[in-house]
Amino acid sequence: MSTGAGPYADSAEELTPVRLDWLSAVPLAMIATLLLIAPKLAIRLARGGWGAHLLDLRSIGLIGREDFR
Repeated sequence: MSTGAGPYADSAEELTPVRLDWLSAVPLAMIATLLLIAPKLAIRLARGGWGAHLLDLRSIGLIGREDFR
């Protein structure tokens, strides 16, 4: 799907540009640096998750269906 087409054709950008909110890049930079220093931590991060807000396998399957809307 190209930009400006489909169900999001008339929607506004939802992400804040980093130039307007540079502090939002700090967690990403910290994790990237940590993983460059100790790549094996990626396994712990992936297994540990980040909290109850994560999608479970059932939710991922529902979203992946063709009739998901």
